[in-house]
Amino acid sequence: MGKKDKKEKKDKKTKKKVPALGWRGWIWRLGLSGVGGVAVFLAFPTFDLWPLAWVAMVPTLFAVEGLSPKRHFWLGLWAGFITNLGGFYWMTGMLMDFGHLPWAISFALNALLAVYQGLVFALWLWLLARLRAKSKLGTWLLAPMAYVAAEFAIWFLFPWFYANSQYLAIPMIQICELGGVMLLSFLLVAANGALFDGLRALMAKRRKPAIILLAAWLLVPLVNAGYGLLRMHMVDGQVAEATKLRVGMVEADVGIRGKEDRRKIDDNLVRNQRLSVDLARQGAELIVWPETAYPSQGVYARVPGQSEFRRYGIMPRNVVAVAQSSLAPPEHASEDRRLRVSREDIKVPQRGFTTPLLFGALTYRENPESRSVRHPGMDFLNTAILIDDKGEVLGVYDKVHRLMFGEYVPFSEYFPQIYEWVPEAGDLSKGTEVKSLPFRDFKLGIMVCYEDILPAFGREFRQHDQRCLVW
Repeated sequence: MGKKDKKEKKDKKTKKKVPALGWRGWIWRLGLSGVGGVAVFLAFPTFDLWPLAWVAMVPTLFAVEGLSPKRHFWLGLWAGFITNLGGFYWMTGMLMDFGHLPWAISFALNALLAVYQGLVFALWLWLLARLRAKSKLGTWLLAPMAYVAAEFAIWFLFPWFYANSQYLAIPMIQICELGGVMLLSFLLVAANGALFDGLRALMAKRRKPAIILLAAWLLVPLVNAGYGLLRMHMVDGQVAEATKLRVGMVEADVGIRGKEDRRKIDDNLVRNQRLSVDLARQGAELIVWPETAYPSQGVYARVPGQSEFRRYGIMPRNVVAVAQSSLAPPEHASEDRRLRVSREDIKVPQRGFTTPLLFGALTYRENPESRSVRHPGMDFLNTAILIDDKGEVLGVYDKVHRLMFGEYVPFSEYFPQIYEWVPEAGDLSKGTEVKSLPFRDFKLGIMVCYEDILPAFGREFRQHDQRCLVW
């Protein structure tokens, strides 16, 4: 640091002396907090270096040491920006694939999202600075208090929590049953704070406090893991005595481009059918297909009449039974065309098998009160349909929490011209009820795609005594 960096001035709010940073000081602290941001996103997918989460915040805590709350905020925003840009790098490609946007615009939108989500780190460090000004408690306690408050306060389109970094360490996440995902976030940040305080004590040659704090840093993850292993053993015993259901999961590996291509609709359906036949032979009691597996997301926007809806496999919302076919699905849909197989045999979900099936479909219904911009008087819904071995519908669930700008555009009913700016966005109606679907001795709680990352939505299912969650 240069001479200018050694000068001090008083912060107007805290009345404490803080260093007047020169450009060298800023570079040093930006670099240190940037390292902290990189360490955080490396703990998450797809890098999955989850142990880093127990130490990743320490560089950022050192970067803001001795600075004003305002500088805490800006360095936190920088660290949060690095964290989110690195962790959500895939968003650029997703916007290009789903939104058909150029790379430059996709990257710019991703960068804006990273800035916004970086506000969690900015607010965290600002709150930490304010708490330090009013309390003599250690960083090991103040940092997690401030972080959990910030994590709760900032709304995310794609919610993520610091605790998500531990998803591969199964014993580490069992503690969430006691206080939710934020309890684990609290423990992770507390461990980082204890390590930071311990290193500061070592630097100040305060040996006894350093030993205590560093021991606490080691004990927090060890005790947490011990609790998790104990609970896993207890739950394994309960699972061994529980009623079993053999569920076959189908994933036909159909990309978004394939789903939107009318020419591939029959091929996609055949893939799901062939995989289902294999699962039925292996003894599956229930087969599950993905979201909108039958038939294709995006087709509804290009077909005009109800006869066309049926032709492309878009089902009426009040469907009570679905036809079946005993014909074995071919290797490729072209064989059906060559053999002139009827559309009635091709378009059924259960073809060559009768195992009960839970599948995602696009459904429609007439609704004079619909606020749909593209289809006035109609509702299109992202629906999960459960049918039995005879094709009779046991229950349906309509997706309640739609993905913003993917399945709907906010306020589009008041400003329909918005769709001119985001032409690839969907115009699906919202489901109105969170409910379970009864199946034998089970109650199936359905989470469709985006819904499974919303903790509050998952808690709603507790009211319905779920025996099985499907997402």
